[in-house]
Amino acid sequence: MIAGKLLLMALYRPLQRRFSAFRSRRHWRRMAAILAKLHTHLKGRVLSGPFGGLIYPLELGQPDRCPMLLGVYEQELHSTLERLRRRTFTQIIDIGCAEGYYAAGLALLFPKAQIYAFDIDKHAQARCQTMCAANALEQKVNIMGECTPAWLEKNLDDKCLVFCDCEGGELSVLQPALAPVLKTVTIIIELHDNICPGLSEQLLPRFSESHQLELISQNPVRDTSRLSGCGLDKAELADAVREYRTGIQQWAVLEPRCSHGESGELQNE
Repeated sequence: MIAGKLLLMALYRPLQRRFSAFRSRRHWRRMAAILAKLHTHLKGRVLSGPFGGLIYPLELGQPDRCPMLLGVYEQELHSTLERLRRRTFTQIIDIGCAEGYYAAGLALLFPKAQIYAFDIDKHAQARCQTMCAANALEQKVNIMGECTPAWLEKNLDDKCLVFCDCEGGELSVLQPALAPVLKTVTIIIELHDNICPGLSEQLLPRFSESHQLELISQNPVRDTSRLSGCGLDKAELADAVREYRTGIQQWAVLEPRCSHGESGELQNE
């Protein structure tokens, strides 16, 4: 009897894996179709949020990129970006730019700033170039490879916003001991403790004396009240706003205790 159960289990597990793979392929085919439908309806432009109006070329859109087209991607950061847009930044540093959603979006949000977009992946650099070209931002966005503390120390000024999402590489690049200029700039970090356990515990104390810290946690609920014109039905929209994250996602917003006010003058907090 035990041998029979073991045989059934041995037969069942491969079938279960095949069924799971089939469901996954079916799901992502559906998401690809939703993305194409959404892109057509919106004529390739981001619908809402701080990057509303940004042109998002369809060839850059993976099936999980629907939240970007809808403008609800990382919605938790929207109020922070809207607040910061009142400030005068001369530089925006995007570390881990991927296809350029933030690099191009921040270039539109901060038209007076020069953008530096870093990614070690050559394919990501090419995709970011496509995004910037679609939005006529080739002269505003400098696309580069690896970002190092030495480059930051040499090139940053204190009217800089650093946006860092480099999948656990934050520990190596955000080192104020090697780049003291980091003590004077505003930094937004996507924390990747799910990839690099203990990352926050190692990283955030580096800025405890120089910066004020705000931790923002992922909200599993998306506000879809402004998305009625997206062209999707209710079921499609429910899937389209998902970001497929694992674990608890948090962002750190670090603002220097000595910072520039909205006029650009240095102020003590």
